[in-house]
Amino acid sequence: MGRTVPEQPDHGWPLEEGLSRLSELYGLRVLTIRAFEDALKRFHHRYFQGNETVLEIGSGAGFLKEHWPNFSERWVHSDAQPGFLAHTREKLGAGSYVAGSVYQLPFTDDSFDAVGGCGVFDVFRDLETACREAYRVLRPGGLFFSITDLGVDYEAVADEFAQQRIPLRMRRKTKVPSFFSRDVEKIQIDYLPEEHLDAFLESVGMTREEMDACPQITSDFAFDTFAKKQGFSGRAHCFEHFDKLIPDYMELFTRYAIPLDTNAYFTEKLRKTLARSFGEHAVHLEKMQGYYQGKRTPEQEKQEVRAFVYENQGDRVQPSGCYLPWIIEYELYRLTHQRFPNFAKRIEPPVAEVVNLDVVVARKQ
Repeated sequence: MGRTVPEQPDHGWPLEEGLSRLSELYGLRVLTIRAFEDALKRFHHRYFQGNETVLEIGSGAGFLKEHWPNFSERWVHSDAQPGFLAHTREKLGAGSYVAGSVYQLPFTDDSFDAVGGCGVFDVFRDLETACREAYRVLRPGGLFFSITDLGVDYEAVADEFAQQRIPLRMRRKTKVPSFFSRDVEKIQIDYLPEEHLDAFLESVGMTREEMDACPQITSDFAFDTFAKKQGFSGRAHCFEHFDKLIPDYMELFTRYAIPLDTNAYFTEKLRKTLARSFGEHAVHLEKMQGYYQGKRTPEQEKQEVRAFVYENQGDRVQPSGCYLPWIIEYELYRLTHQRFPNFAKRIEPPVAEVVNLDVVVARKQ
């Protein structure tokens, strides 16, 4: 049977923009790079022998292989953007580099001992085909793995909810817990679950039939109906009182919406998708934590010392960041490191790096 390619493939980045975006992501990962390597060692020890043939899907700028434990796996980099592969070959050298779509991998069946990627499967709009292709090129007994470290693609989640006509609101939050005065920005996604939808519609004065008639379902899909219920009609009249109406409408939306744990949503979606190819009992979710404490790296020294948190919902932190809570010692270091570098190096306090990886694994029977 022939393999199908999605009618609307993923929108890849142009080369220069893509390398710039990947560089930005690396700038964030620098904060916890040694903790990330520690987590990878734990993962490798649990699942690898050291002599496997590995296909990395969506290898980008080569981040995963660059920080992979120094074992003898035969590594094949695969990406839909040939320019990324050329960049990675220049940086890493050894290995194989093959351009191709994840929806039609240019390899024969049963070719690899392991197939996976880091921070990539969440961007595939046709996850079903991507997982089916990964299964096809794996040898019997082979390992599939997907590592999520920086959180999932918010835009992909929003697109999926829009296709399912689930009301969703994306908002930027800057009050993320930090040891330092500078707040860290975070995207919060709230959505209206089915069990809350009727109550919300009643509060804004809209029926299900009117909602079904809306061409698109966004967070403000019921705003015009809400404004009419408040006694305002016509765009001009609503615009005149927009500053009052929109906060009241969004307050109602937030009252009935619930926050979406995007990492948990994606990992469960990936688990179910993989189960259709690998079997329900062959798919597992692993939580891998890495930790490191020591002096900052030269790359970390170029950045503002800070704590960084990507997800914080209840007791879930995904991942944590690079902590330096000894403010007084750091200030002494900052004041002395140019004129008295040796003294400054002795008094510089250690940083603590922590990462929590969501790893989905599956074995081909």
